[in-house]
Amino acid sequence: MGITTTPTYNALDCGGGKFISLQTKADVERETFRSPADAVEWERTLKESAGMIEHFCLEVDDFDLERTRANLKADGRETVEISGNLLTSDPDGILVQIVDAKIRFLHEE
Repeated sequence: MGITTTPTYNALDCGGGKFISLQTKADVERETFRSPADAVEWERTLKESAGMIEHFCLEVDDFDLERTRANLKADGRETVEISGNLLTSDPDGILVQIVDAKIRFLHEE
């Protein structure tokens, strides 16, 4: 496995377009969508101390955002959709980003 470096994260390349993203607090501070005033509390994670897990991202083949959102809502989970990314939190309050495996982020183009 190789390492891919981008402006806001380093990723462990798992092959086939799959990766594990490793972000620092400084990396996350460059992602402006996390700081709007109307962001839900778990989405506004810039206040977390260094060394805390900020979020993890799951790439899903043939991801159906609306079906996933409905399933999470039925389970009592709050979600936010931003540019094809579905954000929620895990039971410990850690931000979870779910995307289609075909998505290309702005810094990957």
